[in-house]
Amino acid sequence: MKKINLILGFLAIILLIVPAVYFTYKNHQDNLWKVVNLHVVEQANRCLNENKCSGNKITINELNNKGYLEVVSNPITKEVINGSSYVDIKTQKFIVIS
Repeated sequence: MKKINLILGFLAIILLIVPAVYFTYKNHQDNLWKVVNLHVVEQANRCLNENKCSGNKITINELNNKGYLEVVSNPITKEVINGSSYVDIKTQKFIVIS
């Protein structure tokens, strides 16, 4: 009987801890991407407001060349994001091109 209680207690702990760790990890990754997206969109809007950029799509290369961004990297893998990735001004979203 003691062995069954021990196994059931162990299963209960696993059933509580594993999902909590997974959702915490996933939430952290999502928040890292939100920070990158917000920074890139803010810089694109700043470039647009200062009349140095125009159009509905502002690429990372354009922002780099005009001094608004340095290197934009994937916050999880630390790989540099393609310079052809762009900010859609109408939707205020950062579109990453692989």
